[in-house]
Amino acid sequence: MTNKTASITGATGGLGKEFVRIHAQNGGDLILVGRNPQKLEQLQHEVQNKYHVKATTIAVDFTEFDATEQIFAELQKANIQVDYLINNASLGD
Repeated sequence: MTNKTASITGATGGLGKEFVRIHAQNGGDLILVGRNPQKLEQLQHEVQNKYHVKATTIAVDFTEFDATEQIFAELQKANIQVDYLINNASLGD
């Protein structure tokens, strides 16, 4: 996974956060996607400092109609190529 970039949705909690840590531990860069910008920033600093990988955050709410377009636009703007998608975001009651 070294030098590979994973985009992980639902990155700030539960399994998503564990997927982030596993990928970072293996030397992979990250796109952290979630609703809460503060939690994303905290996790970004954690993995960058602990694992010395690059982590980019994208705060987006998947209940918004254009959420995927927002993510795509941010990735294009930052010129980031995604190698893996771990689609962990969920909605539920």
